This record gives sequence, structure tokens and C-alpha cells, in this order.
Amino acid sequence: MAMIHSLCLLIFVFGYGTQATPSGCTLTKGLYECDYTAITTPLSAADFTSPQAQRLRITNIDNSITTSIFSSDFASIDDTLFDTNWAPTLEFKCDGTTSITLAQAAFTNMGYIRDFKIINCMDLTAAANTFEYLGELDRFVIENGTISSFDAAALAGVDITKKMVTSPEFPVKTGELVLMNSRVNGVLSQTFLSQQTNLASVTLEVLLFFKICLTLTIHLPAFDKSKIKGLGLSALDSSLFSSNTNLRFISLGYNSFSELPTGLFDGLDSLAELHLYDTQIDCTCSKLWFYSHAETTKMKIHGDVTCTSPSNWENYRAASYYYTECASEEITCAGLTLMGACITWFELAMYIVCVIAFILAGVVLGLVIHTKRQMNAAPSKGGRRKPGAKGGRRGAGGKKSTPKGVKKGWA
Repeated sequence: MAMIHSLCLLIFVFGYGTQATPSGCTLTKGLYECDYTAITTPLSAADFTSPQAQRLRITNIDNSITTSIFSSDFASIDDTLFDTNWAPTLEFKCDGTTSITLAQAAFTNMGYIRDFKIINCMDLTAAANTFEYLGELDRFVIENGTISSFDAAALAGVDITKKMVTSPEFPVKTGELVLMNSRVNGVLSQTFLSQQTNLASVTLEVLLFFKICLTLTIHLPAFDKSKIKGLGLSALDSSLFSSNTNLRFISLGYNSFSELPTGLFDGLDSLAELHLYDTQIDCTCSKLWFYSHAETTKMKIHGDVTCTSPSNWENYRAASYYYTECASEEITCAGLTLMGACITWFELAMYIVCVIAFILAGVVLGLVIHTKRQMNAAPSKGGRRKPGAKGGRRGAGGKKSTPKGVKKGWA
């Protein structure tokens, strides 16, 4: 029994002793969790072995971070040894009670990170270029807590993109920026996204309170998908998405605006879905123009859009109002209206081509039948001779009779 205990001890020492973690950090399934109140900064990459510091979560942050908490050897970490099932990740998780200010220096040497997240930070303050040293990211997330000040240039120098070329490759790429369930104190300028030209997805699900300045225009020409939810928006600018011509999905649910400005989706030829969950609209035919737009472009509208007016339609579905009160008077036909149906010029041209083809086929069939009958009626060569034809008369027994004036026996 003593030998078995010794053997188990040796296995533990040699099998797990190589998994070094700094004081104040624990390792769980490849994720290092380091208690900010217990670690000594700056952390050294050399203290994280088997695995390397590919996935880091700094917890219980109870103070502002204005100097680097990562030493210079993080800048030369060997990413070829990373687990390709995971993106290199850094998470800052606050204690949820203290005002936090993040300075640019906090992220020095962390350019290898691809997935960055801030969680539960209260009164978060981020100055211009705060996140610049993170370089190229696949995902940027701020979740829960409150945002006290987020400079319009806080993301300057960061490129959030789905198109990054990494070595080694990790499996899932999103190109996403997320602000979720965070209360914003004051005004968040739209220009904080102005430099993120490679974004594929934007999620702004800020459900507590969110005021956003609408006097400026977002310029995100490489957008592929956008989610803008729960911002408490009371108005939208018609040019909000004018530069985002690659948008395929927009969600504007859980906001307080009473109409969508006409032309909001102009130029968004790839837009396939619009979500308007928990949206109340002043129902008039002019304000429900987006249903007509959806019919024309085949865009799908999802969500419980309801009417706040007129009074007899209050709390009824806006779609019901539109198709009852507006659709008949707004129908326009780019072609020919026949018995209430709209036939476009293209469809009409196709019908005409089909009719002509049918007539030609009938003519060809008639010619074939006529020609066949003519051929069957013509006499065939080698038929029977007519009576009296050359060859002379034949007598009894089928023998030729001697012509008149010729004596028998003479040739």
C-alpha cells in the first residue's frame, strides 16, 4: 500500500508539477483565472506554462488600471503552441462595486489577443486610444455594469475584423463588437465606431438606459451584419446606415422611437432581415412605408410591432393596419394590371415569347403532317403495267401470239 501511495505521489509531481501558475492564479481546462487582489503585477508570461497564457481572465478588479499588468515577455509569446480550438482571449472581470478607469498602458504587450471582454465594471471610463495596443481583434465585448465615459476615439488603433489571417487558425471568427446590458451615463457618440471599417457584426443590447447622439453618421462600409437593440432610441437619422451597404441583418427592437425615417434602408441591397421586437409605432400609411419596402425587396420583418395610434388600432399589430388600410392604396405596378394582378413587363414578354413558340410549334406540326400525306399519296416505282402496255398480247397458256402479217415459224 505504501508503494502505491509513493507511485501516486510521483505521478502527481511529474505529471502535474510542470503546470506552473503564478501566485493568485488558477488553471481550469486551459483557462487561467487570476485574482487581481492577489496577484503581483506585472505578470510574467514565463510563469504560465503548460499551457501558455492563451486564455486569461483577470477577476475581482477593484481599482483603475493605468499601468501595464503584463510584462514584456508577453509580446514574444510563442503562439504556435496555442490550442487551435480557442482564440487567444483576455477578460477583465470587475467586482461590480468600484469605479474603473482603463488606460492605454493596461494593454501593453498584449497584441496577440484576438478575443477581448470587459464584464461587470461600474462607472467604466475609457479615454482615447485606450485599446490601441490590442491591435487586431476578432471580438470586442463590454457586458453588464455601467459606462461613465467612453471616448469617441477609445477604439482608435483597434481593428475588429472577421477577415484576420492568424497562425495558428482558430475555428470561429465573428468580427463582432458587443455592448450588452450596460447602462450608459450621458451621451455615447456614434463616432466611436467610425474607424471600425471591417466590422461584420455590431450588437448594442443596452437594456437599462442608453442615450445615443444621432447628429452624426456612422461610417462602416464593410458591415455585413448589424444588431442595434435596446438603446432607448427616441429617433433615428435616415442616413444612419447609408455607408453600410453590405448589411444583411438589422435589429432595432426595444427602442422608443415612434417611426422609422423614410429612406433608412436605401442602398442596402443585401438587407435580408429586419427585427423590430417590442416596437410601438404611430400607425399611418406613410410611417409604415417599410412594409412596402419589404414587399419590393423581399426583406423579412420579424417582431411584435404594434400601433400606439389611431385609438381604434391601439395595441393592434402594425402589419394588420398596413394591409387593411394602406396596401390597396399604395399598390403600384411596374407593368400591366390585369384583373387585379400585376404583370411586370418582363413577365409579359415571357408570356408573349411562350405564345409565339406555341404557334410556331403548331405550324411546324401541320407542315410535317401535310408533307407525310403527300409522300404517301405518290405512286411507287416498279408498280403494275397498265393494260395494253408494250410487250404484246399473250395467247392461251400465257404464250405470246404472233403479230399480224408475220408467218409462223419466222423470227
